[in-house]
Amino acid sequence: MKNKVLAITLFTILITNGRGYAIGGESVSISNGTNHSSDVTNNSNERNIFLNNIPKEEINQFVLNGTEITLVPSNVSITGMIINNRGIFYGDTLTKAASGTKYSYFRFGILVPENSDMLGFSQGELTTLDDMPVSNTDVKYIGDFVNYDAGLQEFTRGDMDINVNFYNKTLTIEQSSEQLNKTMKGDITGNTFTFDSGKGKGQFYGSQAAEMGGVHKDHNTVTSFGAKKQ
Repeated sequence: MKNKVLAITLFTILITNGRGYAIGGESVSISNGTNHSSDVTNNSNERNIFLNNIPKEEINQFVLNGTEITLVPSNVSITGMIINNRGIFYGDTLTKAASGTKYSYFRFGILVPENSDMLGFSQGELTTLDDMPVSNTDVKYIGDFVNYDAGLQEFTRGDMDINVNFYNKTLTIEQSSEQLNKTMKGDITGNTFTFDSGKGKGQFYGSQAAEMGGVHKDHNTVTSFGAKKQ
């Protein structure tokens, strides 16, 4: 059936050389088992960070240099992370990571075009300024991140634990995985925020800042993340 939706909730699909699969985990991970060189020559964070304000009906598409890239296929419902590392996913060979459907108002991820700079993105329906919370209490957000190391040409994943005080306009980000544990401080301006001395930027999405996402760039590593208000 053309319009049938494939719901992947059992969790990780790992494809090697485009053949076979195994089920476990919470994401889709695809790799062809071969290496290629990434041309990452730009050290400017601005060119590696994309924050877009778009309607939530359009969050599954990303436009790069005039070309529309599908982040989550329309007939697939994946709550975890989609990771395609030099493999093929629904005919797409672009090395990328994209968040799944558990986030209602936005998508985040990383794109690694052939012979071009890698980039991190966070895009979706921004919280309007008059709908931003103002309470003087710490609000917790829980989510996840994906990281791409251009030198190793590998993706890694982990957890995000974020405390936000909208009255003081401050936030504390706890990033944790088997490979990395890091704490970063940030400041809120309107419906956006910066953190780690400007290396990271992000936005709040949905009603009353229901979700948040951002991108961090440091040398040859890009991290993109998202989190939901608890």
